[in-house]
Amino acid sequence: LRQPTLTTWIDSKDVIAYIDVPAFSPPAPPVQTPPSLEWMSGSFLISSAPSIVPSPMISLTVPSSIATPATTETGIFD
Repeated sequence: LRQPTLTTWIDSKDVIAYIDVPAFSPPAPPVQTPPSLEWMSGSFLISSAPSIVPSPMISLTVPSSIATPATTETGIFD
């Protein structure tokens, strides 16, 4: 979130000075750096073969206990 900068502005028509006027500065342009000499010299070799990294198989089944309603034989709820 950009915060405004409070500035002083003088109206040229009626020569009234306005203080603490919120003003938003324009966003800074992105900084572009020149490419490194290492990149330009072609010292990095890129293989055309795909790199395959094995990953361990993880079981997605989660053991859970299923709650079942308990039946009572006492007859309290009859």
